Amino acid sequence: YYTKSFAVEHLLDSSLEPALDDHLVRITDIEDDSEASRALFDFRIADIAMGSGHFLIAAIDHIERRFSIYLSERPLLGVREELNRLWRIAAENTGKDAEEMGIDHNHLLRRQIARRCVYGVDINPTAVELARVSVWIHTFVPGIPLSFLDWRLRCGNSIIGIATQDEANRIINEHGTQMS
Repeated sequence: YYTKSFAVEHLLDSSLEPALDDHLVRITDIEDDSEASRALFDFRIADIAMGSGHFLIAAIDHIERRFSIYLSERPLLGVREELNRLWRIAAENTGKDAEEMGIDHNHLLRRQIARRCVYGVDINPTAVELARVSVWIHTFVPGIPLSFLDWRLRCGNSIIGIATQDEANRIINEHGTQMS
């Protein structure tokens, strides 16, 4: 269920870091701040044998640090508005001041990264539940649900899959939803 730290660090340095570098260069090349705000979270990472989610947790932290640095150098209004909206939701849903609860933009950014950038699959249902709980605890913000984890972290066999979009649509249509 657990990927050793040396392997996680190697994957972060050799795979995630170069992909983040490329992504942030693409965002920097976008002159329009509202378009750049939308594109910031257009970054995906998948762990196809996620176990308990050790790599995903480390990746969320890594991405959060890089996005925070980027946003300190180029404050994107759209991202700030999204984080402020979540901050207000947390305060409204808990009836407490979000700042007093210790919620800051980095907590909210980490949550959004988990919500919009991270995917995982494991064949073992226990490992999937462990990963969901790990990500939930790590990105928890009082007053904001994390129901998306059931969709993002799935039980399945990542080696056997589908070959075409038509095949995916056929499978999904059996469950009442169409992919576009």
